[in-house]
Amino acid sequence: MEKITFKNKCFVPDWMPDYKKVFRENANSFFEKIITSTPIFQGKEVELSYFQQGVGSIVSKVTLSSGEAYVIKTTERLNTTLAEIKSYEAMSDFGVKVPRVYKQGVIDGHPFFVMEYFDEGTLQDKLDKGEITIKEIAEIKSKVFVNLNKIPGKGYGWTVGYEDGVLRGNFSDIESFMDEWFGGEDVVDIASKHYPSISWAEELQKRKDVIIKKTKSDETRLGSFDFQTAHFFATEPTTFFDSNPRLEPKYFDLAFALTPGADLSDNEFKLRKILVSKYESEIGSIDREEMLRALWLQTFRKATNLLLRPDEKRTKLGLYMLGVLAERVELEEYLKQYF
Repeated sequence: MEKITFKNKCFVPDWMPDYKKVFRENANSFFEKIITSTPIFQGKEVELSYFQQGVGSIVSKVTLSSGEAYVIKTTERLNTTLAEIKSYEAMSDFGVKVPRVYKQGVIDGHPFFVMEYFDEGTLQDKLDKGEITIKEIAEIKSKVFVNLNKIPGKGYGWTVGYEDGVLRGNFSDIESFMDEWFGGEDVVDIASKHYPSISWAEELQKRKDVIIKKTKSDETRLGSFDFQTAHFFATEPTTFFDSNPRLEPKYFDLAFALTPGADLSDNEFKLRKILVSKYESEIGSIDREEMLRALWLQTFRKATNLLLRPDEKRTKLGLYMLGVLAERVELEEYLKQYF
C-alpha cells in the first residue's frame, strides 16, 4: 500500500467560484486516487507538495523515497486538460520541447496527467538572478511562439484531438466559438457597471461580426494563452510547459500576448517588441486593423473575466484594461508602440 505525505494544502483563492473552491478543498482525496491508480507510484512512499502559483489548474510535485520526482496536473474541466495533452503531442512533433507525459486519465469525472519534473528552474528564475538577459529570453520565447503558430489546426477553442499532424478544436465553426468565448450577458453587464457610458454589447457584437464575416475556413493555428517567462524551464533546449493552448482566428494569440497591463515593466515591453518583430519576419506582415480588432476582443474578454471574479489585484487590472478600451484612440496608440 502507498504511503502518502501531504506537505502543504492546495491553494484556494477567495475570488474563485464555489465549484472550483470545492474541487480544490477536496484535492487531497482526488490526488490519493491518482497516486493509487498510477503504476509508477503504486506500493511506494511518496511526498506530495502543491505548487502555490497559478490558479488555472491544480499542480503538484510528487517525490518518491528514491528521490525520483514527477508532476501531477488536473483541472475540473475535461477540455482544459485534454487540450494540454494533445497540444504537447503536436508541439513535440513540430520541434517544441515539452514535458514527457507518463500517464493520463479521468477519475470521478476529472481529468489528470502525470508528467516529467524539471529541477533546473525557469527562465524567470535565471532572469531574476541576472544569469540571462531579457533579449536572450525574448529570442527564445519568440522562436517558440512562431513555431506554435506553424502548427496546423482545424476548428477553434480547446485542442481536443490530434491526428495526422493536425490539431482539432472543440468548436467546428467560427460562429459557435465567437458566441461562446466572446459573448454572454454577464461580461457585458460587468463592463457596463464600471463604464455605463459605453454601449459594450454593440461594440462587442460589431467586432465579432467582422471576425465571423472575414473567416473563410476552419483552418487555424495553435496559440498559447499563458506565455509567461516563468513557464519555460531553463533546460537545453528550453522546455515549454503550462501553455494553456487554444486554436483561434488569425492574430488572436499575438493579441493576447500584447494585452495592456497597468504596470507593464520595461523588460516585458522589450520582450513584446521582439515578439512582434519575429512574428512579422517569419509569419508575415501584420494587418494593423485586423490586429486592433483581435486586441480589442482579447482585452475585453480578459478584463471582464478579471472583474467577474475580483480581488484587489484583478480589479485594478480589469478596470485599467476596460479604460483603455473605452477610448478607441487610446487602444490604437497603445498598439502603435509595438511597430
